Amino acid sequence: MPGTAFHGSLDLAKVYPTYHGPGPRHGTWVGYARGVVSLLYVITMWNVGLLMNVFNLMQPTPSAPQLAVALPTIAGVYYGIFLATGSSVQLTAAIIGFAIVFSALPHFGLGLGYTRWVHQLFVDSGDYYEHGAHTCYEFELSEELPRGIWCYHPHGMFSWFMAASHLRHTLQFDKKWWPKTLPHQGLAVRLLCDSPLFRHFVVDTVRSTWPADRKGMLKLMDADESLALIPGGFHEATITCRGKHRVFIRTKKGFVKIALRYGYALYPSYIFGESDTYYNPQGFTKLRIWLAEFNVPAILPCGRWFFPLLPRRDLGLYHVVGKPLRLPKIENPTDAQLDEYHGQYIVALRELFDRSKANFGQAEAQLEMY
Repeated sequence: MPGTAFHGSLDLAKVYPTYHGPGPRHGTWVGYARGVVSLLYVITMWNVGLLMNVFNLMQPTPSAPQLAVALPTIAGVYYGIFLATGSSVQLTAAIIGFAIVFSALPHFGLGLGYTRWVHQLFVDSGDYYEHGAHTCYEFELSEELPRGIWCYHPHGMFSWFMAASHLRHTLQFDKKWWPKTLPHQGLAVRLLCDSPLFRHFVVDTVRSTWPADRKGMLKLMDADESLALIPGGFHEATITCRGKHRVFIRTKKGFVKIALRYGYALYPSYIFGESDTYYNPQGFTKLRIWLAEFNVPAILPCGRWFFPLLPRRDLGLYHVVGKPLRLPKIENPTDAQLDEYHGQYIVALRELFDRSKANFGQAEAQLEMY
């Protein structure tokens, strides 16, 4: 298996026109502790919030595969509550009733508002990793950049550094211009955005996450804002394998079509090290990709031995953002035009990977495209 990403003695600030390295606490116990707290915070909000969706009666009608996963989970959770209450029907009903009410709150919000320390905590999560977290741009950041969709690859298990790197934008640059040029809003699956805990204590307090659906994208683009997304979605998470560089892009064309309609640029980017943060057992690939079509992530993340949901830390994370691929404005692109510009994006992503990999000790790595 190839070694994990590491830049060694290379001075990345001299290689890239704009570079942001690890925070001042990196390499200290304080930095490591803050990184652990940050990751545990999100892991709790993410996983407990998703689990509480079994009580969420305000979700859209689920698909058959989603039901196949949800119904046994609901039955197990409800029966577990029943056993935990000493088989008390009244207490079980009270607990479930409270959970149903609480799970409906994301649809109305608690009005917690922006909380800077939570925002900073997310950014500091990069200090958890032994070789730090780095963001490298192949261009100078300025308000002259074209509006665009910033495309992050690979998804990995939980997209930890994608979130941290994205949130770094909104802390470090002049707020008078970054919503238009840098991606203020990162798109996430609606199921997550509407889940209890995650909505209240991540989405509302950081204010940089938006539902990844057509309606959400168009609302941001109608406001002339740039945005960030992970084109591969759960499909890309499914094929994640430690020691491999894989992206799921060949059939993902929707983001290109919307970019053409608005004349937005596409910013290809790749995070070296993201796919090494967890083991993800392989096998039954076709079935798992089919489940991903219905937003069912068939993954089994295994990080630290003592707590598998915590990522491995014996690596570095390097987010490289390539120069924008400028697209014309075509309100109703034909299939041929869509294929043409989608092909251009694939080429731009592969070229970005190939010219960057040697900087991070991955000179022999190959990018696999699904």
